[in-house]
Amino acid sequence: RLTNSYFNGNGSPILPGDTLNSILPTIVSIYSGKADYMMPLKKGAKFESGFKISYVETDNNAQYDSLLNNQNKPDYNRSNHFIYKENINAAYVNYSREINKKWSIQLGLRLENTHAKGNQLGNVQRASATFDTSYTQLFPTAYVNYTLNTKNQFSLNYGRRINRPDYQSLNPFVHFLDKYTFEQGNPSLKPQFSDNIELSHLFMGGLLSTTLNYTKTNNIIQDVIEQRTATNETYVKKANIATLDQFGIAVSAQIPIAKWWNMNLYTNIYNNRFRGLVNGAFVDLSSATLTFSGSGSFKLGKGWNAEISGFYRSKSLEGVLFINPMGMISSGVSKTVLKSKGTIRLNIRDMFYLQQANGYAKYDDIDISFRNTRDSRVANISFTYRFSKGKMGNTQRKHNSVDEASRVNFGN
Repeated sequence: RLTNSYFNGNGSPILPGDTLNSILPTIVSIYSGKADYMMPLKKGAKFESGFKISYVETDNNAQYDSLLNNQNKPDYNRSNHFIYKENINAAYVNYSREINKKWSIQLGLRLENTHAKGNQLGNVQRASATFDTSYTQLFPTAYVNYTLNTKNQFSLNYGRRINRPDYQSLNPFVHFLDKYTFEQGNPSLKPQFSDNIELSHLFMGGLLSTTLNYTKTNNIIQDVIEQRTATNETYVKKANIATLDQFGIAVSAQIPIAKWWNMNLYTNIYNNRFRGLVNGAFVDLSSATLTFSGSGSFKLGKGWNAEISGFYRSKSLEGVLFINPMGMISSGVSKTVLKSKGTIRLNIRDMFYLQQANGYAKYDDIDISFRNTRDSRVANISFTYRFSKGKMGNTQRKHNSVDEASRVNFGN
């Protein structure tokens, strides 16, 4: 239910309130199957191949009623019934070989064909609309590993990947945040494609890791803001807005300072640049960002353990939104009890209340700022008890539809 009330500067009502009731059922059906084949070859080589078939259908039936004179009346202009169907057929081949004690390679190629249909059913005020699209793409991968000695290992990797929009973002349905602010889906969304190349160095089996990377992403999917000045309305929706160029360097280290104290540190410096058309206007935005995270674990003796972790991220660019610096510090302490069969834990997340996202967007005729304040500071206490030291059976299950399920997003 969405209720709007109108007041003047003194807090006195100036217009009658209006109420909008909604029922927003969503049904998502996912079916998938796959088969894999592996054949060992001579000289330490291996050949793999397989295929996967998936079918997804989503049914979104948004029904709105307006409360007028204490009576609910159907709001056909806001109501929306959208059905989306998608079939993906994929096949892959992969070849790997350990050439000698120093060199190994892996080459792969995946072929994907996608066919999607969307049907927006009409009503007494809105006409029906449909779309039908299909595309076929190739996704190569290549990995080269070189072991210099027992302490140093290098790798060079390349891969092309696809990131499809979630199903809800394809639904043209308009979601009301308030009378003048809306979220809207975009059935014209296309997948985004990324080409990524990485050069990595591992020292002492991963105690120190350094990675140089470059990624180019086309048809980047991001939130854009559209203002309709004639009605004072603002719409937020996903769109393929630009090309993203990202390059950076990341360093991680595992530091055993003492027998009772271990540290893990990670830092990443990268630059994002977005270039493309947003609402018909050319946008060229870039920002360099530093991220740092660390964690420490402490064995205090007599069953006591403690840990502390945190991160910091400088100003960053996500699509057309600049996000101001933010961070977080968390800590915890635990004690083993009952002859080490039980453990009591106390954890505090974001103990200084630092993880608050805020930022701004400035492009074309858009000039907005935002602040997202949520209850990120959380404390919890838990108790676990281990009944036996018996060997646990293998309970691992393989799910064929992980990719499809990750695209299910019910929004708010």
